[in-house]
Amino acid sequence: MTRFNKNDFTKSGDYIFYGADRKFVARFKYKNAPVTKAKFLKQLIANHTVEGYFAEYDKGITPLAILKNADPTWYTRITKKT
Repeated sequence: MTRFNKNDFTKSGDYIFYGADRKFVARFKYKNAPVTKAKFLKQLIANHTVEGYFAEYDKGITPLAILKNADPTWYTRITKKT
């Protein structure tokens, strides 16, 4: 299983792509959302593999749901209103 490489991400406006073939990773259209690009990428790189993430995405699971399903504690902590 291949780990994500931080240098292989491409950011284009609200979108993040991965690899030479620019596979869609996620879109961040809400500027004040609790899950920022930086927080999302940190969690993705630390806890997911390329194959695992894209297999879930290809099943129709949303990017945030993939991270949430894998680590509900992270999601709760990151979205908890303080």
